[in-house]
Amino acid sequence: MNTFNTHSIADRVSRRLSKHSHWGKLPCLAVGLALLSASTTSLAQSGLSQVDMCQKLNQRTDRVPVKPVAKPPYLRLFNEPTFATKVMRISNSAIGSVTKPGNDAAQAWNADETRMMLHHYDNSGKHSVSLLDGISYAALGTLKLPTLAAQNVHWSQQDANILYYVPDTEEDAGKLTQLNIKTAERSVIADFAPYCEKRGVPAQGGILAAPSATDELFGFRCGIRNEKSLAVSFQASNSTVSTLNIGKGSKWPINTAPKPFPNNGNMLFSDKILNRNLKTSGNGLDIASIDAPFAIGAVDEQQNRFFQSATKRSPRGCKNDIWNGIGLVVVHGIEDSSCSSLITQTKGYPETPSGTSLAANAHQNPRWLAMTSVGYDDFEWFSSKRPAPLLFSEVVLLDTTASEPAPCRLAHNRTFGEQATNATYEPALGKASVSLSPKATRVLFSSDWYDSGSIDTYVVQLPAYTQIELDGLWVDANNTSVTTEFNQIGGTISFQRTTPNTQTGESLVVIGVGEISAEQINLNYEFATDVDRVTKGTCTGTQSSDSSETVLVCRNDVYGVDTTYTLVRPE
Repeated sequence: MNTFNTHSIADRVSRRLSKHSHWGKLPCLAVGLALLSASTTSLAQSGLSQVDMCQKLNQRTDRVPVKPVAKPPYLRLFNEPTFATKVMRISNSAIGSVTKPGNDAAQAWNADETRMMLHHYDNSGKHSVSLLDGISYAALGTLKLPTLAAQNVHWSQQDANILYYVPDTEEDAGKLTQLNIKTAERSVIADFAPYCEKRGVPAQGGILAAPSATDELFGFRCGIRNEKSLAVSFQASNSTVSTLNIGKGSKWPINTAPKPFPNNGNMLFSDKILNRNLKTSGNGLDIASIDAPFAIGAVDEQQNRFFQSATKRSPRGCKNDIWNGIGLVVVHGIEDSSCSSLITQTKGYPETPSGTSLAANAHQNPRWLAMTSVGYDDFEWFSSKRPAPLLFSEVVLLDTTASEPAPCRLAHNRTFGEQATNATYEPALGKASVSLSPKATRVLFSSDWYDSGSIDTYVVQLPAYTQIELDGLWVDANNTSVTTEFNQIGGTISFQRTTPNTQTGESLVVIGVGEISAEQINLNYEFATDVDRVTKGTCTGTQSSDSSETVLVCRNDVYGVDTTYTLVRPE
């Protein structure tokens, strides 16, 4: 995610202004310098990733009842009665069928959140991938993909039109394929089948892990034969393929693929950290078992993290952590080998509830972790009016960088999970899923809604979420050489506007910050009308229903008149 260096921009434009003081006569946003106040500068400097997604959410630790709610209507927002959040059912599964996000590492949304995919299993168990509008959640049809194994399809984190998949057909198994959903163009970028064959194992039945945040590193595991298989890494920039024999006759387990961390080229395989060439890097994770619920993620563009809900002591003591690596959420640093318990019983939180799942896949706002649980063998709390155990059947969000982390409680998932008695689908499909949007402003979870006989996907829209989409580059409709680039996380905005100066050949730059409230855009900025005079200005704005046009009405305290700017996306 781009951030703006306010000091470098302000200094650069200030030097220009000292030579061209007549720029102060230009209309407000076209003027050259925004001298931001300390309060606005601090936000731009720290980056929009500092927005608190837990603002206005329940962070208490009191026990609450699971209030009965009939299965919500399809594509209708409802208020979660206990936590006062906005929730919507975004799939409409028939009895005996399942529609849910991919595994917890998989991202359901594309890079700009305009599209999303969900995995659908009909009442015969046949798998397909559904494409949805990422804003309205309207169904857009089924993606034309070959037979896949293990949900082997992932969005690019760099290009909103690209996804990657590995077919599981006899003729194309093992081929890492890139699909452009806009043009329908497909290209094979790597073929793992020859490496599988050399090992004496099939490519069919393989597993494709989610790629790194830059789409540079991929991990794959071939199919299994005679308790043997092959782990594969692929580096896209130089087409380098590395392999590692796994299974019988090796020290490596066979049930997983090497998983790229978001940054820096490391991979997780079992409890070991490997480099991009599948060579051991460091001592491995200080965890008792890789079988406990976990998620891999990051806290910024340089620091990767491994999160786990752990009930057993870390073998090396978790860097002298007071809880020895036991906790509802424990975090391990990959680059610095740090280890600490974030959420423990010290503050009244329980041990790991049964059926817990974690997700840390908000690549554009990576410090957030989502968690959900089922609470097997405790379903009587669904019908009891008494307060249920803390976090029973809950969906929660956690800021993993907070000095005093506290889960933000979002919703009750009301699912029976893998113990549903009315299910005709595979019980494993009942596993509770949770997933974050790239900007961490929305949270997905799956639920059978009181053992209804089908599984659907639900979205929690956090208070920071807005349907106004400013993020990215815009141009003035009447002068496309004037650009405005917005950086948006939920309802918080920073922006940089660049206006070419035909007299000097230089570009004039203005920067500012703002927010979206009740679907209205509000911007505050300051600019110089002369070398030693700073003038304040504001803009209000709206956006068309299809997000293709943004209209800003701006006024400052020098000219005292409204100036309207119509912004459109560049061709």
